[in-house]
Amino acid sequence: MTHNGPKPDVYLNVAKDLGGRLLSAFNSSPTSVPYSDVISAHPAPGGMSSTAEVASVQLEFNYLSAVSGDPKYNTEAMKVLAHIKTLPKTEGLVPIYISPQSGEFVGENISRNIAKACFEMYEVTATGLAPEIALLSHRDDSVIPLE
Repeated sequence: MTHNGPKPDVYLNVAKDLGGRLLSAFNSSPTSVPYSDVISAHPAPGGMSSTAEVASVQLEFNYLSAVSGDPKYNTEAMKVLAHIKTLPKTEGLVPIYISPQSGEFVGENISRNIAKACFEMYEVTATGLAPEIALLSHRDDSVIPLE
């Protein structure tokens, strides 16, 4: 059977283009926390970012760095995780929002069910997408077992 669709290079080039545009959310933030919204490669500042989103973006960016051979995606995304690890936690959990302007968590709203589901999805995705990248080595006291 002959494949008549786009060649695999097309998908990688589109992913690199999109990744480059999304890097503007990291590069234009005054902290290592990216803005939550990007419009045409320009961040849309003003709002809070979701802690779950900014803490899991390294999955996609690590994978893009691995398949493209360009470390810039991984480098920016891992800065977020390194920063979050320095912030205070409540019983190992963190609020659901983080400020790109200050780099601090915002509010006190913590959902244990969401935290557990997000971490489980992260763990499964990390081991499935890029087992050669030791993402789970970043697991520390910020993650506690939840029942």
